[in-house]
Amino acid sequence: MTAYPSTTFSKSYFREWTTIRELTRLADRRPGEAHPLDVGEAAVARYFKIEDECAQAVCLRLLAQHAALGRVIRIGVRASY
Repeated sequence: MTAYPSTTFSKSYFREWTTIRELTRLADRRPGEAHPLDVGEAAVARYFKIEDECAQAVCLRLLAQHAALGRVIRIGVRASY
């Protein structure tokens, strides 16, 4: 048996149950208790580092695929604010 259900319905149910459980913990907390959904600054920084590394990996994979086909592509960041 796996930690996560295998069907789409089961995954949806698991996510919903987890959300209900977390919201219940939030509603039941006493004054002064830590917020149950606050994972901390270090965890958030770790998440964004992983996101950045995944984006870089995808970019490198696309560059390699285009290079194998003889295509040249330019990579740049275009900010549109």
